[in-house]
This record gives sequence, C-alpha cells and structure tokens, in this order.
Amino acid sequence: MVGVGDVKLASVLGLRWGSMATWIAVLVALAAIGAPVQVGPALGILAVGVLGNLGLAAWARRHEAVPDPAVAGAIALDIVLLTALLEVSGGPMNPFSLFFLVHVAVATVALSRWWAWALALLSVAGWRLLFWLQPDGGHDHAAMVWHLEGMWWAFVLTAAFVVVFIGGLRRDLEAREAERRRIDDLEDRNRRLTSLATLAGGAAHELSTPLGTIAVAAEALHDEARRLGQPAFADDAALVLREVERCRRVLHHMAADAGTTMGEAERVVPVPTLVDELLADVDRSRVRLDLDEAARSASVRAPLRSLSSALRGLVRNGLLAGGPEASVAVTVRGAGPVVLEVRDEGAGMSPEVLARAGEPFFTTRDAGKGMGLGLFLARAVVERAGGSLALRSAPGVGTTAWVTLPKVEGS
Repeated sequence: MVGVGDVKLASVLGLRWGSMATWIAVLVALAAIGAPVQVGPALGILAVGVLGNLGLAAWARRHEAVPDPAVAGAIALDIVLLTALLEVSGGPMNPFSLFFLVHVAVATVALSRWWAWALALLSVAGWRLLFWLQPDGGHDHAAMVWHLEGMWWAFVLTAAFVVVFIGGLRRDLEAREAERRRIDDLEDRNRRLTSLATLAGGAAHELSTPLGTIAVAAEALHDEARRLGQPAFADDAALVLREVERCRRVLHHMAADAGTTMGEAERVVPVPTLVDELLADVDRSRVRLDLDEAARSASVRAPLRSLSSALRGLVRNGLLAGGPEASVAVTVRGAGPVVLEVRDEGAGMSPEVLARAGEPFFTTRDAGKGMGLGLFLARAVVERAGGSLALRSAPGVGTTAWVTLPKVEGS
C-alpha cells in the first residue's frame, strides 16, 4: 500500500531534483543575458542541495513512515537554498523569485494547513530578505533589460513546475485514495463474510433440532399412511422428508463454504495442482482447457481448498448457463501474474444483472437451485489471496470471468 509519507516524500524529492537541474540551466541563461551571477557560490549552494537530497532519500529508505516535520523541513531547506541562489544571481531583481510559489504550492497540497502557512511565511521572509541585503536592487538600464527578459522565462518554468509536480502529487494522492477505498471494500467484504459464516453456523445449529423433529414425525406419518393404505398421504410425507434433507444440505454447505473461506491457511500451490483441484468433480469432457507453458511452472500463494472450490464454482456456473450440451473454455496464462479465464456459451447477463452479480444471496436461478453465494465467496477468497475477479457479459454472448493472482517470486 502507498503511504501518505511515501507520496509526500516522493513528490518533494522529485521537486528538489527538478529544481536543481532547472537552476543549473537558469544560471547559464542568466549569465548569457548579462545578469550578475556569482558562479562559485551558486554551485556551492547547489552542492548543498544535492547532499541534502541524497541524505533525505537515504533517511527515508530506513524509515517506513515519513512524518510531516521531515517533509516540511525538506521544503524549508529548499526555500532557504532558493533565497541564497537568488542573492548570488541578481538579488531582488532576479525574476526567478517566482519559484517561491512552487514550494508554497507543494506545501499546501502535501502538508497540513499550519505547515503550509509556516512555509509560506518563510518564503515571504526569504524574498523580503533579498531587498534588505540589496536595497538598491541594481536599478540600472541593463538590470531592467535582463529582469524583463527573465520574467517571461520565470513564468514559463514556474508554470511547468506547477503542472508537472503538483499534478504528479495529485495523481499520487488519488492513487492512494483509490487504494484506501479498495482496502475498505475488502474489509467490508470480509466483515460480511464473517457475518455470513456466523449466521450460517448458528442457523445450522439452531435448526438442527426442529428439522430432526420434523423428519421423525414425517417418517412416522409415512409409515402409518402406508400401513393404512393411503398412498397419497405417504407421498406427501416422503416429500416432507426430502425437503427436510435438502434444508440440511443447504445449511451444511453454506456453513462449510463460508467457514472454509475464513479459516483455511495459505500455502504455495503450483498452478497445475490448482487446475487439477478445480476440475475435480467436473465433467472434463465439457471443459476445453488451455494451460500455457509459463503457467505450468508457476505457483501462487493461496488457500488451496477454498480457492479451488471458488474457481470450480465459476466453471460449474458456466456449464449450467450453457445448458446440458454446452462446454466451457478454461484458459490459464502465467507470463505475468497468473490469469485464469472461464468463458461460457450461455445467454449472458444484462447490465443490471451484471452490476449485482457477486452480491450475497443474489441469484437468477430458479428457487431451490442456487443460494447466490458462489460469486460472493469466489471474490472473497480470490481477494484474500491478493488477486482480483472481474466479469464481462452481455445478452447473447455468454459470460467471461477473469481471475488474476500474484505469482510466487521465482516460479
């Protein structure tokens, strides 16, 4: 996960390296247009900035989190160095004093309001210091010429810095926010899965006694109806027995599937082993398997039983969607991350149904033919293994499911 400190520090480091590279070009340009540049002191100031940047980068590699004071200190050092550079290259007449705004903008985006205000005041003080150090400002005709020429270049470079670095920082923060939302969604799904396992286990326990009582009474009624020669009553009693047994199976599978997903430990699983497990208890004559060479030598880290059961559910869904004679294409690629694709020949799903696919207890099958938990549990176990599950479907073109799993390094 990308941390707040990582985003801030990466942006500040990029800004500082970019500032130093730009200042070298600026000093050359100022000297070319006749500005009073003290080359020796300017290079010394830049050397201090390079050493400070290297030290900050080395410090950050040894620490997981970068606190706001460290980031603010790096920006403050930049402001001080900028003030010194301006002093040895024209003082208050140097048009590149606009660069103070770049540091203020970075502080505003990366830090809290109080740090941003503090660094803004430091920039104001630094610029004002230039007037105190050079009260006359060198106000002669030559100075005004290079000042006016430099103002345009200063605006161009400042605008470029704002777009590149502030835009990059914004994108980093957006990526971090997207990662936070993904983790929140995963935690919410895990909470729902835990609730489901608890509900299913409790329901199985609480209903076992009344279902057992109903089964005993129905069996007695069935035997008595047969003894009295009442076949219709006997058939009704047999139907009650079958439905009680189906209720037991539903509760057992719901509790077992949810409990396995939550409790099974992860281990390194070769992809061929995973494929063999997911195709167990599946009619292989209806499965067109394509396993490439990279996948044959790859491994993933996952709970084998839960993951294979989840993927098997995707294959079975495809077989049911296509009808009794249809087949399902299972393609496994391992060149990058391991990608398993399941493509069926069914009728497909409308956008409205596709949007709800994966919600717990949502199903389009007839009553009694599905609990609507297959996709929900599959997504939960795949994401627990660090992967993702995506669906694509449209009416008349079937449905394709993609499962992407990170590959174990070295496999």
